[in-house]
Amino acid sequence: MDYQSRKDLIDKLQELELKYEVQEWKIKEIHIWPLIKQIIFFYHYQQIFSDVHENTLEQNEVKGIVNRIYNRIKNFIFFYSIKIPKIDFLFSGAPSHRVDFNGSFINRYFDPLIDINEKEGISSLLVENQKLPAKKIIYKKERVLDATSIFPVFFKRYHIASEWKLLFKDNKGFKEFLHDIEKNGVIDRNILNINLQKKINHVKSWSNFFRWLIKKTEAKMVAGICYYSNAMYGLNLAAHQLNIKSADMQHGAQGNMHIAYNFNKIPDNGYNILPKYFWVWDFESKNHLENIFKSQNFHKVVLKGNPWFNFIKENSSKLSIRENKPLILISVQPLREILNTNIYEIIRSTANMYAWWIRLHPRMSKTETANFISELKFNQVYDKINIKEASNLPLPIILQNAKLHISKYSGTISEAAMMQVPSLIIDEIGTKTYDNLIEKGIAYNGLNLTSALIEKIISEK
Repeated sequence: MDYQSRKDLIDKLQELELKYEVQEWKIKEIHIWPLIKQIIFFYHYQQIFSDVHENTLEQNEVKGIVNRIYNRIKNFIFFYSIKIPKIDFLFSGAPSHRVDFNGSFINRYFDPLIDINEKEGISSLLVENQKLPAKKIIYKKERVLDATSIFPVFFKRYHIASEWKLLFKDNKGFKEFLHDIEKNGVIDRNILNINLQKKINHVKSWSNFFRWLIKKTEAKMVAGICYYSNAMYGLNLAAHQLNIKSADMQHGAQGNMHIAYNFNKIPDNGYNILPKYFWVWDFESKNHLENIFKSQNFHKVVLKGNPWFNFIKENSSKLSIRENKPLILISVQPLREILNTNIYEIIRSTANMYAWWIRLHPRMSKTETANFISELKFNQVYDKINIKEASNLPLPIILQNAKLHISKYSGTISEAAMMQVPSLIIDEIGTKTYDNLIEKGIAYNGLNLTSALIEKIISEK
């Protein structure tokens, strides 16, 4: 989705949000507007409707009956045999939030916080809502719980169709909204209905799991990453129901171009599937969210920085990068066009001047990675770049040694700014998302990228 298409879609969703009392709509006691927005956005983004964070349940549905029964038995055996400790804090993340560090697979956002908690005598549990890779050495595995082995026990199919019909019948605004989105080609109401039912089933089931877990652990607070996955919606809902604090850890770019951090209307007591607190890295993110939530008193924003940066400073004395040329880091994302074609000519023509590093996105599949490497080889730059170290070394270590960062609209732009590394932004979505950094001279508009512009920025900085 290009910038203009994305902007038009977000503008349309904002228009609908202002036109209708979306903050009042509920099904199964869940505020459904955040879910509806997400479904519509990804419908146009041409991605699979089931969330990228979904796991074994949908996969099991396409397997044979024998496998389903076998897996179900395993889930129940694990459920009844697992010992759940009493804790103070409950965190939840996924493998995409982890990196390899000093021989261990570490959650770069939560493990540093849990380490600090332990030093202060505060107990924590890190719940993985996706399957961890079997071959990885998990950092301090004794405090990690595999939710995917328990969650199927809590999955339930809810009869949602009747509540949809009731909302359609009793709420004139909802009825007009459905007519509006069909008339204007936003989405077919049946597609919306089907996918909303799927999401509610998963969110409710995840809330059942986390409500059980919170009660067992007696946790006083919960925190997740990427609050708009089905699992994290469920975590926030469980915390809301049990009246305990919940938080969302910033993990990348926010702002007006991000559908999950962009609201015009909010219930007086907040959306019950959103977190109570938003932990952000920088003043720009804080100011943006405070402006979004200024009309209510439930959702709060706290500026606490990036825990991973401090962790690296304290634990990376043995890590170093040796390059005899200025290092330029390119961070890529799992997009249809990963890099603009003109950058390949720049790499080829400047390979003797700069050390080019390309960092893969952690959610890129093996197929996406293989296709991208084929593209690099086709454009005759694969032997002129460093992918292995760029993708495996901790990002703060690379940024400490980088003279320039290039990206479309990766959250690495924010992280580079925190370390005073200039970024060249090569996509219009990125230039609009990070316009405040461009205004401050921390980032640059790189839509017309040239080797001369790169040389100018590096020499100035």
